[in-house]
Amino acid sequence: MAKFMDELGSDSVLAETRNRAERRALLAGAAGFVLTSVHHVYGAMRYQTPWRYHAVALGALALLGMYGALRLSRRRSTTIPARVAWWAFWIAEALVFVVALGVFEGAYNHVLKLLLFARLSPASFQELFPSPIYEVPNDVFFESSGVAQVIPAAFAARQLLLLALARLRSPAPSARTRQRVGSVFEPRKLVTMFGDSVSVPDSAQRVHLQLRRFAGCPVCDRHLHELALRNAEIEAAGVREVVVFHSTAEELQKYEADLPFSVVPDPKKRLYFELGVESGLRALLDPRAWPTIVYAVLLSAGRLVAGRGALPSLKPEGGRWGLPVEFLIERDGLVLAAHYGEHAGDHWSVDELLRLARCAKGTGPETAMASELELRREVGR
Repeated sequence: MAKFMDELGSDSVLAETRNRAERRALLAGAAGFVLTSVHHVYGAMRYQTPWRYHAVALGALALLGMYGALRLSRRRSTTIPARVAWWAFWIAEALVFVVALGVFEGAYNHVLKLLLFARLSPASFQELFPSPIYEVPNDVFFESSGVAQVIPAAFAARQLLLLALARLRSPAPSARTRQRVGSVFEPRKLVTMFGDSVSVPDSAQRVHLQLRRFAGCPVCDRHLHELALRNAEIEAAGVREVVVFHSTAEELQKYEADLPFSVVPDPKKRLYFELGVESGLRALLDPRAWPTIVYAVLLSAGRLVAGRGALPSLKPEGGRWGLPVEFLIERDGLVLAAHYGEHAGDHWSVDELLRLARCAKGTGPETAMASELELRREVGR
């Protein structure tokens, strides 16, 4: 917990820390649901008590509600409904998977029951654990699976405690300001994986700034290799590519050293936080991402077989749930276009980027927005 609270003091990692705790809480709930489903279905069949099936329905409804509430809280970020949805997620997990299934069902109905069974007289035991609601301990699997429900509940309780402390101590991570079309991009000096300095914005040409996922990400690699193959067209359109990863320079040099444009390491995700970049389960679980993921993984596997690639890290820096974000930035810093991806494969294609470079032609917020609308009409987005 001390490590978690230390992380809260750094805005650059605050969002990822919270997202990680939210994912773990949700996964703990899912583990609790699977375990309690097995336990109650087995108990219903073993003891001819079909009313036990209600626990499965309750757990399924709670888990679906938690997932929906968490997605809403991230998509709508700063709104009151988003805050209500986040607390609905927290309360649902606390009541169902911690209190009901962990404390009452696991700890009281099974742990305490087993402890008292050997110590109390049969009459006293029946007063505390009357039939047919409770069963006399006579089945090892039923009792052990009941006791095991305490484990995911304890893990979920810890994540919920950390999340509550984080929520009360500091503002919501999604309250970060997204960079909008027509806004001015604050000048920054970035350092590439080879130690070179890159200015964004660039006074000599427009910048296509991308914030990607981790070094070796198959989806990112597929997209960036397409950009590399057509980099001459992009440069001819007056656009310079600058790509940021939340990986170290050492990791990037293993996978991205051959790219013909600037690649910037940001392992602490400082720029990601400043620009409102988010992460979430939808990065990989959104069905729209699946065709891209499958194709990218197959291409990556082909390169590995041919000896032209390396396996990505099993535990990448900054996690594997990041969402892509990209901007087209004018020489004076005006944001001509901005795109916050909904899943791992949600980014501009090269053709869309070139059309955007051709359409974007303003020097003020109104004309920048008009250019964005013109692009949307042209590409049908």
